[in-house]
Amino acid sequence: MMKNLKNIYKLLPVLLLVVFTGCKKDKKGENNNETIDIKSYSIVGKFEGNYSGKTFYFPYLITFAENAKAVIYAGYDGTTPIQGNYTLEKGLLKINLGSDQVINFTINKENITSYTPQKFDVKFTSYLLQKKPAENQFSGSQFNGSFASTASNLLIMTKFKFNATQYGESSLGDPIINKDYTLINNMAASSNTGANSMLTFFVIINGKLEVARFNDGVISSGSFTKQ
Repeated sequence: MMKNLKNIYKLLPVLLLVVFTGCKKDKKGENNNETIDIKSYSIVGKFEGNYSGKTFYFPYLITFAENAKAVIYAGYDGTTPIQGNYTLEKGLLKINLGSDQVINFTINKENITSYTPQKFDVKFTSYLLQKKPAENQFSGSQFNGSFASTASNLLIMTKFKFNATQYGESSLGDPIINKDYTLINNMAASSNTGANSMLTFFVIINGKLEVARFNDGVISSGSFTKQ
């Protein structure tokens, strides 16, 4: 009897290892089969553009809604979005924009692991799956940074300050809030202001403000850190 007990005690660590290893595999299998509600997320990042012999990186936002609707907001103001449809099956997100233009993203849990466009000429240089915030991420925030533009080789230092519906900007001093913006998914915004129709598109990516602008023939882009 004592000999049998000794043999059981010797085998116990092996048995425990098998049990725990089995549980770990099951859990991993369950995680791989998890699906997310893509409507609660957006894809954000930057795309590349070349103007006047210079390379610029502009922000974009992709949203997902009911009836398998996908919308890409990009360019300088985000007010002329690209409409499409999407499917999400077994981690493969397909966005169909028509005319055989398809954007493929592979999603593992809450991460995008690959990006493959088909007949889609816009070059995404970054892509991040970002959960839609419950509240306006601009309201009450201030950002500092600089613009690069086609008009000059110098960086233009700029400050942005936002409330719930408007923003202000300045190079020196505290910005005066006096320009309207339209909120998109609580993490992006567009603005069309001024006599020359200054078009501005904002996207907050991982807490950093990315901006694209077209103003009287001048194209600009910039990154701004929260103050």
